[in-house]
Amino acid sequence: TIHNLKNKSNIVIKHNISNKEIIKYMKESDIAITAAGNTLYELCSLGIPSIIISHHKRQEKVARIFNIKNAAISLGIGKKLNDKRIRESLKQLINSEEIRRRLSKNSKAMIDGRGVIRVGEYIIKNLKKIE
Repeated sequence: TIHNLKNKSNIVIKHNISNKEIIKYMKESDIAITAAGNTLYELCSLGIPSIIISHHKRQEKVARIFNIKNAAISLGIGKKLNDKRIRESLKQLINSEEIRRRLSKNSKAMIDGRGVIRVGEYIIKNLKKIE
């Protein structure tokens, strides 16, 4: 399914991207297909409308939350999916600017960009308890 899209002049498919290149490609993307790991949070911070294909049940739980919040489209666990469902979801996202805008807005709202600060504050607070 995905490989058939390569023939379209306005579609570029990237996979197995290095850490150095990924943010560049994310910023250039209109849509992403991702798992429900760290990359999903990075895509959300950039407001990139995303389709989530989870690797396992833990990821599926995370993906479901993003789906409920209308911040991404969760398709479930990849091994259980068929090409038709992926194709239909991708087509829907490509053809609806309204859906892309809504996903972009809602995904940005889920990420405040202060995660590193909160982790640092937590570490400092708990180090003081040890002293």
